[in-house]
Amino acid sequence: MGGVPTEPAAGAAGVGNDSAGGDGGAAGGGSCPTGFSGPTCSVNIDDCVGVSCGAHGHCVDQVASYQCVCDGPFTGSACDLPRIELLTPTYGMSCGNAISGDGNVVVGYVADNPRSSIRPFRWTEAAGAVVLASATEPVDYGQSLAVSADGSVVAGYASLPSSTGAFRWTSAAGITLVGPGDQAGLSSNGGTVVGRDMSPSDGTHFFRWTAASGERDLGVLGQVGHVLALSGDGTTIVGQLSATSTSLSQAYRWTAGDGIQYVGPGSNLSSAARAVTADGRIVVGDRNSESGGEMFAFRWDRTSGAVDLDLGSITYTSATGITSDGSVIVGTTSHDSWIWSQAAGARLISTLLTGFGVDPTAVTEFRVSDVSDDGTVITGCAFTPTASGIQAFIARVGE
Repeated sequence: MGGVPTEPAAGAAGVGNDSAGGDGGAAGGGSCPTGFSGPTCSVNIDDCVGVSCGAHGHCVDQVASYQCVCDGPFTGSACDLPRIELLTPTYGMSCGNAISGDGNVVVGYVADNPRSSIRPFRWTEAAGAVVLASATEPVDYGQSLAVSADGSVVAGYASLPSSTGAFRWTSAAGITLVGPGDQAGLSSNGGTVVGRDMSPSDGTHFFRWTAASGERDLGVLGQVGHVLALSGDGTTIVGQLSATSTSLSQAYRWTAGDGIQYVGPGSNLSSAARAVTADGRIVVGDRNSESGGEMFAFRWDRTSGAVDLDLGSITYTSATGITSDGSVIVGTTSHDSWIWSQAAGARLISTLLTGFGVDPTAVTEFRVSDVSDDGTVITGCAFTPTASGIQAFIARVGE
């Protein structure tokens, strides 16, 4: 593609055709250094002979090795993975809510059209988007909210003909309701589900479910509480709560040892905790300004407390996802989204993808919700003028 940047395919470097040494053609009978041949050992052996870099890449010869370089908006070891893919083009509306730690599975919701009920889906490259169901009943409405690290277990909420509540899904069992409510978090191994119950008269309770103990009430969360994420190790719940009917909604972190701990930047500011690292030590989210007219992404840990992220010129921000080790954070801004790391700082998703050769008019208005454990694959939803409006996507943004 003329004028389109190229980039090395991740993992595409190969060992050359002469890795064992030269052809012995050096003057005086000595062997040539690895990768060279000829009477004076001056010929660099072409290691691209017989190498295929797929339909969207080309081979670059190096010394005793080669590199597949992807052309335009493709990546992967064979240059066969689009930088961005729409996951549900046959549906009227969809959004990706979470991505597996390995970056291979996306879950979220789909609808036949913007006015129809949403339903939970799970997407893989091989199967595409599959609407989830129980073993015996269809889903009237609901959505997938979380996925295990390997993508084999999904959590969310669903309304079935017989009942409604938080669910856990596996390919063997289908959707199984494990507790009440319309919110769910899931541990990395898929063994723990958390959610909320708004039916008790004393306020919102939250619960934990495991196969061993079933559903267990963890007590009162607040007058109105939201369970927005669970740490990978299953010990730390984060979200937003109002302690009383008149108090501000604030970001919180809960563990069995600490109980409820407010982690927002100030007691006089509305805030929400939206994601947490695998060990529960770092929390990210957003808080309102004192005037309420602007929103700022923040990062919390025990040492520094809650600190607004330095996102440069990007304003009106919310942090929505974080890698398991906390090194990469993703979030949203007005009409776009961003990705942040200590090394690279903050970059707009639209600018990043355009730099990789993606047509900037094909997908716009990015709303990123989650990021893979290595920080290179993201999901969410975006506006697509050629498809049916808002669509779930997966984007591969690794260098």
